[in-house]
Amino acid sequence: MIVLRASLEAALADIEAGTIKGACTVVLSRSWWGQVAGREQDRLRERAAQAGLELRVDDAMSGHFVEVRDDVGPPLSTEHPT
Repeated sequence: MIVLRASLEAALADIEAGTIKGACTVVLSRSWWGQVAGREQDRLRERAAQAGLELRVDDAMSGHFVEVRDDVGPPLSTEHPT
């Protein structure tokens, strides 16, 4: 399963509400993530960890959406842990 959401906040809200089930990874744009302040990054990492999610950044991904995935296999070569 791969589900797109407009933002990390929207993805986390849907996962926390149970709207998206079975998610284990959220992939973000590396350029977008790099613009997020350090404290906000820490808050988002903690929120993701509480939901049992791994946050990953992708060098080639657009900042216009995030991908929510279940266990679909190994990450792409352009993806890296936050």
